[in-house]
Amino acid sequence: MSKDVFKKIKKKPIIGSLLILSTILFLLCLSFIAVILALSPNDNITENVQLVHKALLKNDLEESLLLSKKILSNPNRLLEEGNIERFSSDSPNNVNVNSLGYGMKNNNTNSSVELSPSMDSFLKEREFSTKDLDEISEKLDSITERLDEPIHSTFGKKVVYVYHSHSRESFLPYLREEDPKDAFHSKVNITMVGQMLERALKQRGIGTQADSTDIVQLLDDRGLIYDSSYKISREVAISAMDESKDLEIFIDIHRDSLRREATTISIKGESHAKLLFVIGTGHKDYQKNKKFAEAINSLIEKNYPGLSKGVLEKDKKQGNGVYNQDLSPNAMIVEIGGVDNNLEELNRTVRVLSDMISEYYWHGETKTVN
Repeated sequence: MSKDVFKKIKKKPIIGSLLILSTILFLLCLSFIAVILALSPNDNITENVQLVHKALLKNDLEESLLLSKKILSNPNRLLEEGNIERFSSDSPNNVNVNSLGYGMKNNNTNSSVELSPSMDSFLKEREFSTKDLDEISEKLDSITERLDEPIHSTFGKKVVYVYHSHSRESFLPYLREEDPKDAFHSKVNITMVGQMLERALKQRGIGTQADSTDIVQLLDDRGLIYDSSYKISREVAISAMDESKDLEIFIDIHRDSLRREATTISIKGESHAKLLFVIGTGHKDYQKNKKFAEAINSLIEKNYPGLSKGVLEKDKKQGNGVYNQDLSPNAMIVEIGGVDNNLEELNRTVRVLSDMISEYYWHGETKTVN
């Protein structure tokens, strides 16, 4: 306070009193606010900040969620008010289509309630020991095929790219969990199936690159929610395309959330994990992707009837709707098995899938799908 101001206050004591009083009131208000904040639970404050943060992030999503629908954890999961069916028995352009529900639970044993876990659920490290992981690695090695040298070869070129938009989808037989909503793990997950397919295709002369990027970790690092999985996996796929111009086929591998009875079939006395092809209709050239998926599906149905559930088309009202399939006419989602399937069952199906992809690649129309 300057000397001039001090002199004026001395001449006008009322003004001085008012200034002092207002200063005291201001300090009291600050003290009151500090006491309120000290008494408030920090968790609530943090939670509110996180909720606001998540709300802002949601505004960046390409599609807004409808109030009457919830997009679920897998790319082909849709939960509506009431019951919905994933297929109807008369669905067009699908081979051996079953009435498998993905809505509210009803009397159909193939129906289930699908929930969308929070990011915390995906990031949770569920109980699993290093010993278990070593045993799985040995199991993977033991079930690797021993084939003769392939007749055909891509001569070092990697033409197939395998990746996983939902990289932490896991399998209950290898987790100390029983609930499908807990079937997620950072190490024991669907990427193992991608590695199986990579090996199987290489053994058939088709150069393949299997990517094991932890999409969930990248989402968490960027403060994004699970609905942004396809945005992150798109970046991963584009990066691979930039590094290798030879890539022709893009397969995003997932596993189903349905239980064993809906995801398993016995063929020649051996249990196999069922397949499902998913094609997004949310881009203009989706018919090319559909043609590719249907060609592989038809070969499977011809040689292994019932192993595939067919080709499922999904638009933007039912999920992402594109699934990065606009990047290539030979791009598709393949669901292999479900939460209850084991490595042996998954591997048997991977061998079949690799045989059919090989048949199509060497003798089909991959090169002419433009």
